[in-house]
Amino acid sequence: MTPTYEQRSVERLVAKARRMRAQAMADTIVAAGRGLARLALALVRMIRQWHERATLAAELYGMSDHDLADIGLSRCDVDAVVRGGYRGERRPAVRRPLLVPVHPDIRRVKVERITGTRQAA
Repeated sequence: MTPTYEQRSVERLVAKARRMRAQAMADTIVAAGRGLARLALALVRMIRQWHERATLAAELYGMSDHDLADIGLSRCDVDAVVRGGYRGERRPAVRRPLLVPVHPDIRRVKVERITGTRQAA
């Protein structure tokens, strides 16, 4: 018995739907593979950058204070250099005034505690 026109049309539609579903699944698998590849590359890049920063920090911390001064750095600048936030400017220390008046004897007592010696008044 030969299939009718309607049966052949249905079979063609089913075959087309199966091809479209297979293509969609293949596209999904390819897209997931590309996403995983991008993730792996980003992870490798992060590890490489971390290793470069750790190597730079080890080199700078391994230098003497004199060698660091020769290149215009101090030991407290090393972390900023490694993070990439060092701009090279030196800011003077800001001395803020006390909000509460302090009696001069209090300062004398602190000096005595630190040095262990009495100062003449």
